[in-house]
Amino acid sequence: MRISKILRGSSLLLITIILITSVLAIAAYVYSGITITSRTEIKEPIRVYRIKGLPSTLWPGDVGTIEFKVENKDTKPYIINCTVKLPWPGDGVADGRGIDVIEFIVGDQNRTADLRDDGVAHFVIEGKETLTAKVTIKAHGDVPSGVADITIDIIRSVVLNDPPRYIHLSWAVNDVYHTMTIMWWTEYDVSGNVVVYDTVSHEGEDIAAYRFKAIAETHQVCAYGKCFPGYWHEVTLTGLQPGTTYYFKVGGPGGWSKEYKFRTIDPNKPVKIVVTGDSRRPWGEGYELKVHPEVTSNYPWSRIWLAKAVATEDPDAVIFVGDMVNEGNNWEHWSKWFEDVTDNLITADGRIIPIIAVIGNHEMGAYPNVESTYEWFKGVFANPGNELWFSLDFPNLHVLVLATTGGCVGTWWAPMVEEAKEQVDFIKEDLASTDAKWIIAAFHVPYYDCFPSGTGYPSEVLLKYWAKLLEEGGVDMVFTGHVHNYMRSWPLRTVDVVEVPVDRPWTKVGYKYVYELKHSSEEGTTYVVVGTAGAPTDPYEKGGACAIRDFMASAYARHMYVLLEINSTNIH
Repeated sequence: MRISKILRGSSLLLITIILITSVLAIAAYVYSGITITSRTEIKEPIRVYRIKGLPSTLWPGDVGTIEFKVENKDTKPYIINCTVKLPWPGDGVADGRGIDVIEFIVGDQNRTADLRDDGVAHFVIEGKETLTAKVTIKAHGDVPSGVADITIDIIRSVVLNDPPRYIHLSWAVNDVYHTMTIMWWTEYDVSGNVVVYDTVSHEGEDIAAYRFKAIAETHQVCAYGKCFPGYWHEVTLTGLQPGTTYYFKVGGPGGWSKEYKFRTIDPNKPVKIVVTGDSRRPWGEGYELKVHPEVTSNYPWSRIWLAKAVATEDPDAVIFVGDMVNEGNNWEHWSKWFEDVTDNLITADGRIIPIIAVIGNHEMGAYPNVESTYEWFKGVFANPGNELWFSLDFPNLHVLVLATTGGCVGTWWAPMVEEAKEQVDFIKEDLASTDAKWIIAAFHVPYYDCFPSGTGYPSEVLLKYWAKLLEEGGVDMVFTGHVHNYMRSWPLRTVDVVEVPVDRPWTKVGYKYVYELKHSSEEGTTYVVVGTAGAPTDPYEKGGACAIRDFMASAYARHMYVLLEINSTNIH
């Protein structure tokens, strides 16, 4: 057994010092030069020492431990790469044959899963820190007999400077009074998965000043054989006090965030919620901006300004009704969205506003059906349950969130049927379980909007399966996006959904609504489209496809948001 230590950056440094002296002569200055040469060796800051090797003999089924010490002579933290090399070609470190690594512990860091993935793991060593590492292996019955060398290569990688980014809040469980979920992103998984928090500010003080600490779980967002760059850290803080402000920082060896704060919901106060959606960038090389001269985009400035404006309202939460990004499988689109939107959903005094994220069709992948999956969305947000359809309870308010993607960016009919039917029982049970004064439903694709029904568009599937279910279940307001304008209906009741013939490649039947307008919200449901967070607008055109309909009480085609103030008697 041997430990191979690779020194990177070792070199000889030649230092030349030139001393200039002067002698004053009668007529002029005369200069003479003296050259002094000194040579020194720059040492590698990482030292590795073997403590314990494998037993001299291992029988099949036996386990053995290699123990060594890693010392950092520098004051800077480093990422260290550790590679385990087995003596036989093709023998993997976790393939159940030959020799396998069953555990790798470095200090208090368990890096077993990382090492068993491909034989390479990395860990953090702080400045002036010494860590003890243990690699435990097991010999299987098919291991060849004879002398075997197990090699561990320790290589210094990079100076660790990776503070948290894209910090955002949500609720991963239905308890807005006693919990808060925090997520953040780092380039490396070892950069920091710790949150410290307290009910008083410790800005400018040491991390140890915070009374409470929690450890996040770390994951990558992966699908279709690829992963987004970097790592997400997610933790749900529990046991919090209602109506209380908490101050917190997130991070670790790679650096710490500034101090932010969050506020748990007070059950005895009115709640203030902003609703908006559709902030994605234009697609088709500007096609959306060319098809109509009245289209408004101003990407990305509109969504940045809108997020900053929302923060000035100091809401308790923001419901975002989908289509945050244009391509859900594109990390560049996501990272830019977090920079533009969540990084600006922060009040002037440093409070991060929680997001209730609703999946839209564009979160599924790329147009029309490229790498389509829910996993992109689920990887970057934290919601209750399956994270796609769920509910949250606030004072006097029940929020029901549903998924309407049509299975892909193209929003296809058959997947929409499957989605709609799959959620029917959940809707029934959820609405039957609440006694809240007010009920809001939020999903992405609308069936009451500026476009006519009965054309075979997949939103009609939702009309068929959900309209009466939601209305009869006591839903007061339905918020959607997808159509890039604002619309608020009069209170109405869907009295019938009529099947009509259509000639579409995906369906030969469509569904047309028949409704009655009501005099008050106690008699009907109000439908709101608010796909107005920065995506290119859909203008209203008299006689056009997107037109003012007689069920509309208000309509605009501009970037905006809806602010709701909810108490025991009213929604304003």
